[in-house]
Amino acid sequence: MTMSISLPAGIIVAIPTKIPIDMSRYGSRIFTTVMFGLVLATYFQQVFGKVLWPFSLKMALLTSVVLGFSLFVSVQTWQATRPMVYHAAKLFEQVIWRLWDSAQIRRLRKKIEFEFFTLILGAGGNNLCLVIFWPGWAIIGLALFAFSALNVG
Repeated sequence: MTMSISLPAGIIVAIPTKIPIDMSRYGSRIFTTVMFGLVLATYFQQVFGKVLWPFSLKMALLTSVVLGFSLFVSVQTWQATRPMVYHAAKLFEQVIWRLWDSAQIRRLRKKIEFEFFTLILGAGGNNLCLVIFWPGWAIIGLALFAFSALNVG
């Protein structure tokens, strides 16, 4: 039984005219090169592992000892300097409070307060402060709240 394929007229069929190149030679060379590289890498990895493994263990031990010693030193330093830092902070607080409460700073604060009320708020500044901070606003607010609460129901 034979099969025949009929193609419509005008179809171009691409058929190679040259003999294909034998790639097995090139492929085998690439394969051997890669395998040689892998074998060489494995060998050096084993050699370095045998040589560097004891060294890395010693370095890990040394690192942990240094870390423990530095932790010990930092805790001792913290315990030694804690009272000094506490007293220095208290002294700083007292100095700042005495400066703030000194006569010159009190006069300066009074001048700044006077400048604020006279220049910034202007002539009607006192009246504005009375309107804003008038205690009667709380009574008016409570009365409006009670009135609205009674009218809701």
